[in-house]
Amino acid sequence: MMRRAAGLLLAFAATAQGQVLIQPVVVQFAAKQKVVAVSLAMSERAAAPMQLQAQVLRWTQDSEGGAVTQPADDVLVSPAITQLHPGQRQVFRLALRNPQPAGVEKAYRLVLEDVAQVPADASGSPQAGLHIRMRYDLPVLVPPQGPPLQALQWAQCPTLGPQGARVASGPAADAYALACVRLLNAGNRRVRLHAVRVTGEGWQEDLPLKQDAPAILAGAQREFRFQLPPSSGGAIRGVQAQTTRGEVLRAEPATF
Repeated sequence: MMRRAAGLLLAFAATAQGQVLIQPVVVQFAAKQKVVAVSLAMSERAAAPMQLQAQVLRWTQDSEGGAVTQPADDVLVSPAITQLHPGQRQVFRLALRNPQPAGVEKAYRLVLEDVAQVPADASGSPQAGLHIRMRYDLPVLVPPQGPPLQALQWAQCPTLGPQGARVASGPAADAYALACVRLLNAGNRRVRLHAVRVTGEGWQEDLPLKQDAPAILAGAQREFRFQLPPSSGGAIRGVQAQTTRGEVLRAEPATF
């Protein structure tokens, strides 16, 4: 199993440099669609050809939102490897293998990686200098069966002590005025949060969220740690979230 940060920015970076244009940068299957296409065009100004290797990985997330990937055998990509020269365009086709109705959105990553050999000099040794190999990492999403369902669940989770050691929720954690809340995306599609508000007995706290924080995939969890208001007691009573689309979701308490 491999842990890899989402590399969507690589596609944007390459596009901004005028070397490569990828369309689309978020690959989405429509309902009942079995094949989708991704186009990669290489600028005539590119310095050298690329040997692109294509791979589809199953995509899940850890509690911090980091990508966790592993090889997938239910989505095929063609071609698996190809040579691309400046000014050329290549279409990669992704096909669902034995598609079955799913209750939640399935998430994958399409990785296009330049595996070209470093050019050799007259002696046959790799040329000296800086050689940049590009790697494009695109999200691939397969919709669930049925209408969209948005639902969040929350649970209080362990916090971190002053030395970074994890301690259980309760008096030991409260002594350091820290709290941790875990959100579970119990809906059937990914959700991107704009704001999260945690409330307790006589207090509320709006959690700072990174603007570029990744969406929470269906079935994934995300942990948020924050300082408690003075004399709050540490007990969390409720959690409410607002999505980037403006919807307000009231999370239900649960144990997980």
